Amino acid sequence: AKPTLNLWGHEEAPVSLSVSIEGNILSGGSDNTARAWGGNRCIQQLKGHQFPIWAIIGLSNGDIVTGSGDRTVKIWRGGKCIKTLTEHKDAVRGLTDVPGVGFLSSSNDGTICMWTYDGILLQVLHG
Repeated sequence: AKPTLNLWGHEEAPVSLSVSIEGNILSGGSDNTARAWGGNRCIQQLKGHQFPIWAIIGLSNGDIVTGSGDRTVKIWRGGKCIKTLTEHKDAVRGLTDVPGVGFLSSSNDGTICMWTYDGILLQVLHG
């Protein structure tokens, strides 16, 4: 079967996918960029990570969050990075929304961090 949609734009392989609250596809790439897609075109490119983006989510408040091999989590609003979180000591591999609270990030360092939507650290789980 042929694909129903082709998304061209990352200079290297896309390695993470999600969907925004608006229904746009979100992708993180090994080219260190994230993109939001409306239909079959890139409507937003997010640049600022130094390594591949291994995790990306659209939060219930409309923000986009990315996690990278550069050990950081970035919160994006309106196409701009509004906060960089540096709690993790190794690559960030997972993100999930916690409606009404914020989001969780997980890392190769063996930690899970709970953050508010504004990027305030609430809790660190080890192990």
